[in-house]
Amino acid sequence: MANLRTLTSILILLLLTSFLSGCWDRRELEEQAFVLTLGVDKGTIPSSFLWTFQIAIPRQLAGGQTGGGGGGGGQKPSTIISVEATTLFGALNLINSFLDRKPNLMHAKAIVISEDLAREDPVPLRAFVRYREVRRNLFVLVAEGKAKEIISTYKPVLEQNPAKFIETLVLNSSYTGLMPKTQLHDYLTHMESRAIEATAILVGKSGGLNQPKELNPKLADPFLPGEIPREGGSPIEIIGTAIFKGGKMVGKLEGSENRVMAMLTGNFGRGFWAFPDPMAPGKNLALDIRSGAPPVMKMEFKKGRPVINVHLSLEAEILAIQSNIDYTRLDMLNKLELYTERFTVDYITKVIKKTQGMGTDIFGFGNKARHLVDTWPQWEKLNWEELYPKAEIKVTVAMSIRRIGLQFQPANPAY
Repeated sequence: MANLRTLTSILILLLLTSFLSGCWDRRELEEQAFVLTLGVDKGTIPSSFLWTFQIAIPRQLAGGQTGGGGGGGGQKPSTIISVEATTLFGALNLINSFLDRKPNLMHAKAIVISEDLAREDPVPLRAFVRYREVRRNLFVLVAEGKAKEIISTYKPVLEQNPAKFIETLVLNSSYTGLMPKTQLHDYLTHMESRAIEATAILVGKSGGLNQPKELNPKLADPFLPGEIPREGGSPIEIIGTAIFKGGKMVGKLEGSENRVMAMLTGNFGRGFWAFPDPMAPGKNLALDIRSGAPPVMKMEFKKGRPVINVHLSLEAEILAIQSNIDYTRLDMLNKLELYTERFTVDYITKVIKKTQGMGTDIFGFGNKARHLVDTWPQWEKLNWEELYPKAEIKVTVAMSIRRIGLQFQPANPAY
């Protein structure tokens, strides 16, 4: 009886294997050309685009060298191909006429569009998302200049894979807050929302050390791509935010201004901030600031005008005191907390008013307003796009300096 059951089980298993599907649509790896970064510029004729593909050269990526953006034998780990066509799929078809492998988008990390295209109508960002190879976790970047130039210019210094280089730079915002981590899914959902507008990451080429940007004592890092006074590293810079309204770009936020957006949306992790010393003109204080709790927002309508109250809880550690004033004493520490609270509130208010001037709510205040009505027709009738510039937004900040660094008192000369 036991033998019969065993034989029956074996027969059933053998029959089941006949229903298993095979690799009828298999695509061999050596037949694929993996796109790492996709760029889109305006074409030379109406309704056409210049599509730029950064395609991996596997044998160079696996060459074992690091640094300099080179692969095995000092050669480049990727190649750049540009094709003008009306659609992405038209470009892919044309590539197959002169490239010996079929382009594959499944491993692409970023899509870069030119600023002039973003300001007119970035159709490509929403026109090809039906394609199964286009992942919605692509990082969305807006190039100050041509996307083709950006993709052709950037060279990883410490990273072998060019796509990993872009991904690492964007993810650095977790501890700098200088740029958003906008992915294609974020752009699309915010573009379709009536409660929040879309943003993207700004990218541009370095301008070198001699930059005209005035380094006033701000909240730190008042830069856009190409404005950082620096030398060395990659030729490109990723910093700041492209602001959209109705799917089209209408303005920009500097790196430090992006931190405000991160705080108000609950996405701020931490960052080094510089404040002008309140007791020593010309000197600065450096603090390591991190989020202490999620932002708290309350909203009401007064005489048809939105009134929004926002409270932020921040924690800080003193990193540097250029003036050598002893802010570690309890009374001075309390004064420093009050000063940084006021300074931060003023700066946040300034950034909010900047977005109100552009008529674009990138902070998602509309999500709070949406819950003040009962039905969707009422929400549409409310017309948050017109109400947001008129909103009264009050910000309060609680700054708690938890640590004073590794030195207790300032280091002063002996004589």
